[in-house]
Amino acid sequence: MKRIELIGRVFAGKGEGKKFIELPWVGVQINKKLGFKPYPGTLNLRLSRDSSKLTELIIKNKILKICPPAGYCEGLLIKAMIEELEIGVIVPQVDNYP
Repeated sequence: MKRIELIGRVFAGKGEGKKFIELPWVGVQINKKLGFKPYPGTLNLRLSRDSSKLTELIIKNKILKICPPAGYCEGLLIKAMIEELEIGVIVPQVDNYP
């Protein structure tokens, strides 16, 4: 996996991410597509402008999708690591998402 450094700030979310991760169909897709069971919680990171440009490159090159049932939004899914910890970066496709 190519190493890319992203700079940003951790911020408090609305508590919706944990609920989303705990949905059975989300967990099944993350496990199938990334190869691990997701932790039932999130770490919200607002990237710096420079890091956001890097994120665009990552998304264009290594993108997976979380395909929802009716009534839910689609999410972009990217396999990544923080140090030695495998993670999934999820970018909800929702208008005005931070």
